[in-house]
Amino acid sequence: MEIIKKCFGEQLKTCRKIKNLTQEKLAELVGINLRQLARIESGESFITAETLYNLCTVLEISPKLLFDFNIEDETLMTGSGSKVNLKVIRNGNLIQLVNSKISNDSEINENLDFDNRMLKVARNINKDVVVEELKNGSTYQTKIYKPDGNIEVSCNDNDEKIYNKLINDIDCIKNDKNKINYMSLAFDSLTSRKALDELKSMIKGIELTLD
Repeated sequence: MEIIKKCFGEQLKTCRKIKNLTQEKLAELVGINLRQLARIESGESFITAETLYNLCTVLEISPKLLFDFNIEDETLMTGSGSKVNLKVIRNGNLIQLVNSKISNDSEINENLDFDNRMLKVARNINKDVVVEELKNGSTYQTKIYKPDGNIEVSCNDNDEKIYNKLINDIDCIKNDKNKINYMSLAFDSLTSRKALDELKSMIKGIELTLD
């Protein structure tokens, strides 16, 4: 029971920080006193069903997220097996590690800094570090940081897959003025009739070159 209270408290603290709420403010919004909230976050006390409901309402999260932890409480430096699994929540440029002993107060403000940090950890422990990125309580992207410095990325969210493919496509054609102009016109055609007509003419020209 003690480990469950401790892990729950760590999850709650992480979610509170993602919302940029102080303990005082969250306690006020939930309707409990500050000391009670502090004891819950430290794992000294547990919540009632009513408090759980109020916390989820205020933080705009599902109960599942607060209980999404590994009771074995694996740490980075002593992780078992061939890999270490972590979870993160992203809020804008802010990345917050969830349920890890190195995550206490560890908020990282740039994606590149986070990637470098995880690669360093992978090298130090000579294991893959698997990081699940959460959105609305569900995993939408997974990154595997390799000890050799490589990063493998897989997306579980279709919109994210499309976005990443688009970014890669743009990167591949960034020096091709004609293709960049075509993509720019395609974006503009979503909101402009004139751009749409120009895009249609351009497409007809492309069709002629393919015949």
